[in-house]
Amino acid sequence: MNRFKTTIGLDPHHFYDFDPLHVIVFSRVKGNRSFDLIDMGVQSMFKIYRMERKGKFVGLAFQSAMQVINNGCYLVTFMQKTRMKAEDSSVLIRTQDIIVYNYPNVGALAISPRLSPYLATMFEEQ
Repeated sequence: MNRFKTTIGLDPHHFYDFDPLHVIVFSRVKGNRSFDLIDMGVQSMFKIYRMERKGKFVGLAFQSAMQVINNGCYLVTFMQKTRMKAEDSSVLIRTQDIIVYNYPNVGALAISPRLSPYLATMFEEQ
């Protein structure tokens, strides 16, 4: 997957579902736009792509073969059959626009701190 096209406009900082991708942009995007997807090589249950339009970074796209829940302000993936407790975690990406946590062998979580500062703070304190 090297390209992605949206037919609808996208507001910044919200997660959107475009099966099989889940995307978040960091500035308003008009509809009928195409993006280049560049694999970031991040190791988690999410495959994470950098989204660019005409060479400019506009957002991230997430893909997972596991169960995914999109709440709009966060995106979580996990193995549905596994009921393991996360014993370890790491921060894969941290910016003012997005935080991505990895829970090895359990799942991954992406948070839009601009939409949900309380949720971001709660996970930071854990």
